[in-house]
Amino acid sequence: MVEDDQKITEETTVINDHKIGYCKYGKGPNPVLCICGAVGCYKKDWPSSILQHFDADLVTLVCIDPPGYGTSRPPDRIQEVNRCMKDADFCLKLMEQLNLVPFTVMGWSEGSRTAIHVAAQGGKEKVRFSPHRSFAKKFVSCKK
Repeated sequence: MVEDDQKITEETTVINDHKIGYCKYGKGPNPVLCICGAVGCYKKDWPSSILQHFDADLVTLVCIDPPGYGTSRPPDRIQEVNRCMKDADFCLKLMEQLNLVPFTVMGWSEGSRTAIHVAAQGGKEKVRFSPHRSFAKKFVSCKK
């Protein structure tokens, strides 16, 4: 679990003239980008109760709100066919800005589709990706 020096920090940056919000947890040598699902946000799809189960000395987790979601508003989300492909560019640029390349990517729900585009656009030099099944619908904690 989170120690006093392992807080989740929330930041915003500008990528392609859009305000992009994200949170960061951990200081480990293995960066992981976590992408939220449709009509979601990192606070809902990647809550601290999940992030804190990761060892902060092993991973650096970055959870992004794609344009139009959560802390990356305004403007509101434009729902278009190629939205996941467009979101992938924001994801790659964020991780490059944070100097966290190469990285592993994982997505929740529609974020999984975006993760596939991130891997395709970033290539093997930037992204480590292994297709896997989505998380279970309900997260079960081992905490008492």
